[in-house]
Amino acid sequence: MALGAPVLAVILFEITLNFMAMFTHSNIRLNKKFERVLRWFLVTPDMHRVHHFIIENETNSNFSFNISVWDRLFRTYHAEPNDGHLNMRIGLEQLRDQQWQTFSRLIYMPFAMDIKGYAINYRDTKNAEELALAREIAYQSNEKAKLTSELAGYMKAIDQHALVSATDSHGLTIKANDKFCEVSGYTRKELLGHDHNIVNSGLHPASFFSRLWKTINSGKSWQGEICNKSKNGQLYWVDSIIVPIHGVDEKIDRYVSVRLDISERKRGEKALKKHIIN
Repeated sequence: MALGAPVLAVILFEITLNFMAMFTHSNIRLNKKFERVLRWFLVTPDMHRVHHFIIENETNSNFSFNISVWDRLFRTYHAEPNDGHLNMRIGLEQLRDQQWQTFSRLIYMPFAMDIKGYAINYRDTKNAEELALAREIAYQSNEKAKLTSELAGYMKAIDQHALVSATDSHGLTIKANDKFCEVSGYTRKELLGHDHNIVNSGLHPASFFSRLWKTINSGKSWQGEICNKSKNGQLYWVDSIIVPIHGVDEKIDRYVSVRLDISERKRGEKALKKHIIN
C-alpha cells in the first residue's frame, strides 16, 4: 500500500513466488537439453538442489529461487553437485543428528545457540584447506561469542555486588563502578584521574602499601583486607584482590581491583571482641 502497488499485482506476485518455490524444491526430472536452456532464465529443481547439499562449498551456491541470473551475476552459480544428483546428501552436517529431526526442533532451530562450525557464505571449490580453516574460524567465533556472553553475565553480577576499579600503571584511577561510588561517597568524576589515596583511611602504615605495591609490580596478585575512608569521613572495610593486567608488550598495563564491603562483619567482630573482654 505504501508503494502504491496494485492489489492484483501483489496477488500475482505471491502466486508466482509460491509456485516457483514449489517447483524449485520439487523432484521433477526435466529433459536435460531443455533443463540447461531453461536454467538460463529460471531456477530449475536440479539447479536449486545443489544449494541444499551437505558440503558448504555447494550449500553456499545457487541462492536464487526464481530468476537464475542473480547467481551468475554474483558468481555463486554452481552447475552440478560434485558427486552428482543421485549421490547428494541433503542438509547440514551439524543438523544430521536425530535430535534435530522433529517438528519442535525444526521450529527451535533458528534460535539454537549450540549449532556451530558452519562457514556461512564461504565458497572455494579449489582449496579444501582454506575451507577447513574457514569452518574452524566459524566454530571459534561461535565459542568466543558464547564465552563473551557468559563473561558479560558474570561481570554484571560482580558489578552489582562488588566495588570494582582499575588504575593505570601509575596508580591513577581509570575506571570505577557504581558500587565503588556508592560506598566511597565520591562521584566517578571525582575518582577518575586520582590515585587511591583519596580513600586512604590513614589506619594502615606506609609499609603496608609498600608491600602491596611491591607484590603487584612484580606481576603477582595481592589479596587482603583494607580499611578505607568515604567522602563523609566514615571508615569502611573491604576484602580486596588486586590483579595486574599485562599489555601486548607483556609489560603491566593496568591494575584491576575487586573489593567486597565487609564493614558489617568487622563491626560484628569488634563488638564480639569487646564483649569477650568485658
